[in-house]
Amino acid sequence: MKKILISLFMGLLITLFLAGCTKDRQGKIAEEFITKMINCSTYNTTEKNEERLPIIFESYFSEEDYKQFVTSQMCYIYPELFRITQAKNIKGINIRQVHKIKQKDSIKLKYKIEYTLESENKKTKMKDEITLEISKKGKITEVLILNTSDVIHKLFLDIKVL
Repeated sequence: MKKILISLFMGLLITLFLAGCTKDRQGKIAEEFITKMINCSTYNTTEKNEERLPIIFESYFSEEDYKQFVTSQMCYIYPELFRITQAKNIKGINIRQVHKIKQKDSIKLKYKIEYTLESENKKTKMKDEITLEISKKGKITEVLILNTSDVIHKLFLDIKVL
């Protein structure tokens, strides 16, 4: 009887440990994706070939969600920002999770990101909010970017006006 109780207790501990790992895994995926998305060096290989740009992020999505990500133009915001500002580097990346909502088959994570955009003659402090929905399988199903410093919005507005 004692062995059965010990086995059940150990099974419960292992289950709880694995459930904790799943939650951590989703957070790690989100932070890895965000870091890759806002880092200038991610886009160095695709500078001359824009068709290759979304492929960098393909492994983070299911096939259907990847198509939606590319169609929504979310994957082009940061490379366009870097191209227009002629940014050479990103410094001081600070990613902070501010909200977490558990849903039936996924988890929604909201992050505040602060970083400094460096070009040859200028440094610009940026503040963004990114919301990601990640399935229990570890695939991103939704990306929403809100640039709270309004730099990206102004850049794209200026481009459309010209």
